[in-house]
Amino acid sequence: MEQAENAEALKRELDWLSRVIDLQISAYFADVDQRVLPFPEPPDHSNDTVLGQTITTYRPEIPSRIMLGLCLAHAFRPELLDPFLIKDQSTGRAHSAFGGVLEPHRAGFLPTGTTVRFLCRNLEFEQAGRSFGFMSEKNPMIADGVILFDGDSSTIRYSQTMSVSDDFQHHLLSGNERPTSAHPVSLAKRLPDAVANDELVFSVELRRQLDHIAAWCKHADSLTNDWGLADRVPTGFRVLFHGPPGTGKTLAATLLGQRTQRDVYRVDLSMVVSKYIGEIEKTLGSVFDQAERKGHILFFDEADALFGKRSAVSNSNDHYANQEVSYLLQRIEQHSGLVILASTLRANIDDAFFRRFQLAIAFRRPDAQERAHLWEKVLQAGVPVAADVDVAALARDHDLSYPQIWEAVRHAALQALNDGQKEVRSRDFNLAIADLQRMFVTE
Repeated sequence: MEQAENAEALKRELDWLSRVIDLQISAYFADVDQRVLPFPEPPDHSNDTVLGQTITTYRPEIPSRIMLGLCLAHAFRPELLDPFLIKDQSTGRAHSAFGGVLEPHRAGFLPTGTTVRFLCRNLEFEQAGRSFGFMSEKNPMIADGVILFDGDSSTIRYSQTMSVSDDFQHHLLSGNERPTSAHPVSLAKRLPDAVANDELVFSVELRRQLDHIAAWCKHADSLTNDWGLADRVPTGFRVLFHGPPGTGKTLAATLLGQRTQRDVYRVDLSMVVSKYIGEIEKTLGSVFDQAERKGHILFFDEADALFGKRSAVSNSNDHYANQEVSYLLQRIEQHSGLVILASTLRANIDDAFFRRFQLAIAFRRPDAQERAHLWEKVLQAGVPVAADVDVAALARDHDLSYPQIWEAVRHAALQALNDGQKEVRSRDFNLAIADLQRMFVTE
């Protein structure tokens, strides 16, 4: 894509914003009812340009598009915002109706949410009413980090300055792909759909507990609103999955998503600790906001990394890290949706936080009888087995989890095929299991 095409699209967008500004400021000083004035139509952009792709992707209504335009004007054509610098003759100060703040190092104008509200004054009432959610993470351009505000998402943003992110500026002019890691939402990855059957993998008791979670997803609104428990029960639903690796914690979260028709987003807290410690509010705030907006299930893997026993405060870094963990705990507690945390051991979780869970589910390794059932079901997938294979002995003699059984079958089948065999022999399984046991010796 040519840079000239992107630059031309940007020029047309800012020319439109300039007409909107001129219209509204002229009407303001002439004391004209803005609702009777024709609102300038925004330009159409080719989808071959970044702006065209952005508008096609996000489909912003006029208030959101004005917000994007103000941010782009500040970045690329700041003089376009100079009309907002006109002072009120009676007070000698800037007009409060315009919003915005003066930049400290130059006589420039930083737009705020109030600036957008001023420019939307002659929109139809219904559209203007909807527009007041445009400054929250309900606006996907904010959720995806295209537009940034200078404050916390829990506060009112009319007074907060806003800007377009640096990576989007570069993307806009160069046409190069926007880095997927540019925004904290990239810390949350959607889990793919599962192919397993929970009746196959989980015990009756565990399935009953998962049914309870699914029931909350289905009836949460009725429970809190229709049955009058809104002020009696905690907001949202928090669950702890604890147990050794390979026992189905991630699989259970995925199956819950499928049963309740919700996307499940996995947040790797160990990555947060290693790359973003000290910036949890910025990196995870958008994840929570987007999950509430779209009804996602949040699955925090490796929860021990942040929710383990509180470390002793020996220096300022420890103190700051504990402050950030406290913030994240607060967001989880206030979250109105389903949050699942996974840990290898229940004892690893801080006691003060554990009391905030509505449910804790223990995942254990399957016993010999359950392993035999798993072996039989896995082999029914179509792998031809030789007559010398004793499935009951495989289950009795080898303490394998469900994923490890699948890996054993895969390894053994590959060995048989490589040896020119038409069936998987007992020796193939024994060699495969020996390799796996060496790999998972720590489990």
